[in-house]
Amino acid sequence: MGRLRGNRFIRVILILLLMPLPRIFKNPLCKFFLNWRIGEGAKIGLSYIDAEDVEIGAFTRVGHFNHIRNCSSFVLGERVVLMNGNKFFGSSFSRNGWLNSIHIDDCAYITSGHFFDIGGGILIEKDAVIGGRDSQLWSHSIRIVEGRKELIPCQSKVCTGAYLGSRVILICSSIPSNSLVGAGAVISKSFDESPFGSAQLIAGNPASVRREYSFLRSKE
Repeated sequence: MGRLRGNRFIRVILILLLMPLPRIFKNPLCKFFLNWRIGEGAKIGLSYIDAEDVEIGAFTRVGHFNHIRNCSSFVLGERVVLMNGNKFFGSSFSRNGWLNSIHIDDCAYITSGHFFDIGGGILIEKDAVIGGRDSQLWSHSIRIVEGRKELIPCQSKVCTGAYLGSRVILICSSIPSNSLVGAGAVISKSFDESPFGSAQLIAGNPASVRREYSFLRSKE
């Protein structure tokens, strides 16, 4: 069945046929026909997952009405929770640097109603939380080359244990471990890890570090 990976038309038809099925049929059939790697106890709701390479870890939960398209790699670790109505859209570009990938590590939690531009690649590390609603994570930008506007890919990253509130806009940037990102923050630059190992409150437009919390220091 490996030949189906390169045939998008057949893959889309199979996705539409398999997604409404109950888990007892869906998981083994997705493994067989689509070559998905699905761990023990994983639950996949009524979501559209059009990706060339799919890995869903053990006891991970994918809710309903998530929409994944133009995706090369869709990887969820173990015990991830991806709730409902999220959108993960890749780019139609196939040039170098356009990864069209989303990688979510173990125990991360994503609530409902967020948008992820995965063209340049998005990484959400272990225990991170995308909370609230209506946040946007972007992984491409624009630059002027010889008088012309050109889109460029650039990865966005949410590091271990970070928490994003509602309506956050993250553009080609990295959020440090254990950080708290306030609702409505607009982030267009990467922030470094605290030299003291403390959590940082990042908020505002443009976003800046407003406070540090030493008592939220990671135990690792």
